[in-house]
Amino acid sequence: MAGKHEQAVGVLQHAVKYYPNTVVYTTLGNSYRELNKTGDAEQSYLKAWYMIPCRFYPKYLLARLYDETGQAEKALAVARELLEKEVKIESTAVREIKAEMEKIIRKYQGSPVGFKLQKWKSPQGDGNR
Repeated sequence: MAGKHEQAVGVLQHAVKYYPNTVVYTTLGNSYRELNKTGDAEQSYLKAWYMIPCRFYPKYLLARLYDETGQAEKALAVARELLEKEVKIESTAVREIKAEMEKIIRKYQGSPVGFKLQKWKSPQGDGNR
């Protein structure tokens, strides 16, 4: 299956030059994730999020990537950010994303990482991210 993802990366890198959009970047991130190219996957998901910051899906994929690769602090920070994020259009997808973010938070609750993030405040003083 890795051959298909390598092929997809080539096609998607070409596509992003001509039609950069969130779908191409999240799909590119997914292929990088399958190839264990975590840094490239992270950058692709972030580019998708930067394009339309009000969308939940790119950050959801980022939280899952962090969780799956053992980056607990980052996973918790993004999960909390998504739970606190204003919902512009209520949907089943957003409810499911929020439910998965709650699972990530529960997974690390009581761990040293979870405790550390509970105490962390952003520089703007608006509480946890």
